[in-house]
Amino acid sequence: MNVLSELRRIMEKISLAYGLYEARYKNYTKLIKTFLNIYLRSKQNILCLDLGCGDGFFTKILSRYCDKAVGIDLRAHNSWMISQRENNNFLIADARRIPIRSVSADLVLIISLLEHVPNWRYVISEVSRILKMGGLIIIQLPNLHSIFEPHTKLPLISLMPSKVRDLITDLAVHDKLEWDCTVENIISILEKYGLKIIGVIPYSYTNTLRIIPNQAYYIIAIKTYRNNRP
Repeated sequence: MNVLSELRRIMEKISLAYGLYEARYKNYTKLIKTFLNIYLRSKQNILCLDLGCGDGFFTKILSRYCDKAVGIDLRAHNSWMISQRENNNFLIADARRIPIRSVSADLVLIISLLEHVPNWRYVISEVSRILKMGGLIIIQLPNLHSIFEPHTKLPLISLMPSKVRDLITDLAVHDKLEWDCTVENIISILEKYGLKIIGVIPYSYTNTLRIIPNQAYYIIAIKTYRNNRP
């Protein structure tokens, strides 16, 4: 095991010991339920999508508010069979090519996905295609430029030269992060594809970590006109 992976493992143990992951999921769930209660309470025949759904945790939450909830991920997860219900199901697909007909979805949820997707702008283009007019997109974006980057758990990595930063990220998490996936860039692309920003909410995992501000953001936008395909 390399030094970076070991350091990340230690940071994860500290996070678990202090309940940071549990607190994060509880707070994310509370925020998402608030959005759903406000936006969906007067709608009918609702289709909701959970892009990059992972184990389907948030897909199950969506299914309590929607007539149909669909979780989409590149790989199947063992818990999908357990989570399958009459009004939800799961698809293996690329979020840049969503197998859903145009103008059919009422809400799309994207949690910690875009920063992992090369050409992530195509995801937003696809979301604009499938959303109905007045449809909502909720994006949760970890702050890659935080003092402690949330994936690698390493300090000030975003300030390093790009080649060094990418090498360290690969060694630490065996992944490549899209460092241009920032709030400002996401807002610009959302607006390009007909989505009006109605809120940007900075988020700190726990009150005890407010000395490290804005570890994540929620970006909420609504479709107001037809998109321009790339």
